[in-house]
Amino acid sequence: MLCKLADFYGVPVDYFFQDYPLVNRRPLSQRNIAERKLLSGFRKLNSDKKNLAVRVLKVFGRD
Repeated sequence: MLCKLADFYGVPVDYFFQDYPLVNRRPLSQRNIAERKLLSGFRKLNSDKKNLAVRVLKVFGRD
């Protein structure tokens, strides 16, 4: 899931661990609301849950 978000926004996975504003070159009308909510939710997770999510993604790959 996190890798798909990174691909959608065109940023590295590490981006989601930072507090920088999201920069997306797509117009707002083309952005997927669900994906923006996922990004927001991921950023609100504590560091243990973020690390667990990354570990799960590494096990299951990018698909």
